[in-house]
Amino acid sequence: MKTSCLLLTFLIVAIASAQNPGQHWLRYKTPEQAGWSSEQLATVCRNSNANAVLLVQNGKIVYAYGEYWRRIKCHSMRKSFLSALYGIYVERGMIDTGKTIAQLGITNTPPLTEDEKQAKIVDLLTCRSGIYLRSGQESEEMVRSRPDRGSHPPGTYWYYNNWDFNALGTIFRKVTARDIFEEFKSDIANPLQMEDFRLMDGVYEFEPPDTSHPGYLFKMSARDAARFGQLYLQNGTWNGKQIVPRHWIERSTSSLSNTSTPGTTYGYLWWIVEDFQGVRMYAAMGHFGQRVCIIPSLDLVVVINSESYSSNSVLDVDFVLPDLVLSSRIGDAVPQPESMPLEEPLPLPTATMSAEHQRRYVGEYSVDGTPVTISQTDDGLILTGYHYSYKFRLLPLSQGLFHVEDIDLLLYFGLDRRGLATKLEIHKSEATQDLYRLIMERGMEAASKEFPSFKGRLRHKEELEFLCVQLARKGIPIVALRKLNAACFPYSYKAQSDLKNELLKAGDLNAAARVFRQLLDSLQGHKLTNTKTEWYATILRALASEPLLTEAEEGTFAGDYGYRHVVAEEGTLYYHTGNRATKRKLHKISDKRFAIDGTYNMYIEFGQDETGAVNRIIGHYYRDSFDETYRTK
Repeated sequence: MKTSCLLLTFLIVAIASAQNPGQHWLRYKTPEQAGWSSEQLATVCRNSNANAVLLVQNGKIVYAYGEYWRRIKCHSMRKSFLSALYGIYVERGMIDTGKTIAQLGITNTPPLTEDEKQAKIVDLLTCRSGIYLRSGQESEEMVRSRPDRGSHPPGTYWYYNNWDFNALGTIFRKVTARDIFEEFKSDIANPLQMEDFRLMDGVYEFEPPDTSHPGYLFKMSARDAARFGQLYLQNGTWNGKQIVPRHWIERSTSSLSNTSTPGTTYGYLWWIVEDFQGVRMYAAMGHFGQRVCIIPSLDLVVVINSESYSSNSVLDVDFVLPDLVLSSRIGDAVPQPESMPLEEPLPLPTATMSAEHQRRYVGEYSVDGTPVTISQTDDGLILTGYHYSYKFRLLPLSQGLFHVEDIDLLLYFGLDRRGLATKLEIHKSEATQDLYRLIMERGMEAASKEFPSFKGRLRHKEELEFLCVQLARKGIPIVALRKLNAACFPYSYKAQSDLKNELLKAGDLNAAARVFRQLLDSLQGHKLTNTKTEWYATILRALASEPLLTEAEEGTFAGDYGYRHVVAEEGTLYYHTGNRATKRKLHKISDKRFAIDGTYNMYIEFGQDETGAVNRIIGHYYRDSFDETYRTK
């Protein structure tokens, strides 16, 4: 579990149990006044790829890094938020954790067996329901490791199960007759004076559409997640009021189940590490390295947010990050440390737009091939569909130009002669326009010398993408631009990966492999072995090849293989898993082996039966692991 722990500890927010922040956070004038090294913390955060990191002590922030005000998709941290609500409503006598699925009248498609209906709420809270059915927001690893249905009675076996988590959301709404997000806002966010959370930041989503219980998806900023972590550090009290029952916090963060990850245990939707560098830690954990970690003995809460709108994840490097964070302590706080308000983000220069004018933009559009909807509410224009079911507010900058809150995109509406919106696209910023003109007028060599000055001006990741599209339309190679970006952002996985992909497109396999090896070195903190280098070189060569196949090959391989699926379209094979709409190209390694677009730590092999017919897919993973899924007729 060191990998998870490492990221977990990254989220440390230190807080004294009797002191919580007021309406706005205060911070120490310097980390050194609180007994921490600002230089070491800056190095750790800069190398982390995190969107935001907060370290809090005695109710004040020691160190704040990144966009701590930006609301990000919380992924599985949502489960710990629901655990807190369960504690409140158990205390109010509205939820009995000893009730079974049968007693609660919870149904499912496909129908539950009589044995499965005996699972209790407490079994779901501890991931021991014994109900092994597909559910929304599952990773491929969760699908692969799911036990056979009926293999374990309720309450006997731990499996990290999204069916349990999502069904708990259904149970909460059914038993209490209340909405999860409304209750979270009224019972937790409002008392804690969360600065950024709104009702529109919570949505329900059925994914895939035919699942029975929706995921309850949250957006939350790092500074609000820090308040949630501090609430638990303070045993559920805030400003003298008991928000979450103390006994519930003690129970839900106790080691109630052993997990499949060595060194970790599980409580009620909380992860626990009993011995993390000699101290006890528990954490809310989410995909892409998101963490809210609490270390009671050190009065620490650590919050790490990763921005997953563009699939960026925190670097989890051989468990080094927690060590680095804790090693940044250099002593005790000074007797009378100075404090000051935590900096607020600079406001965007938004324009005033009447409700009548807003209606011109309402409608159905497509952004990069994704269907989206623009609707009008009391909060203004709202974008939905761009990232699952999440909602994002559009802030008007000028006629036809909007900033997408939280995602941090610039959207441009094409208007007809009547001023009505006809199309929607990502728009370049003023900095992007300046860089584009510089490249067009003076060439890439001149731009290379001045590019560093644009580093602070290119605030949005999509701005550079828009520039690349513009240059490509002019027939200008963009490898040089990718190299500049990678040089300016040496610790950005995306910048390095974009360069590697561009080199692959250009057919420069040696350079692509070199960039990729350097990228892996920076991620893992050690040189690659020859075996691993050969593994990735094989994958890279395949990904650089043309994926066209013959009609015979299409017919041989296309089909359903358990939760895996292979489809053929116009001479190309595509791979996807059952609960994901995104299809990825397959590139031939050999007659039966194929690399998958965007995947470097695995490839698939088509197995055959005794007659030579393809009957299964074998997934091969680095470190000699593999799994099989058989073809369905």
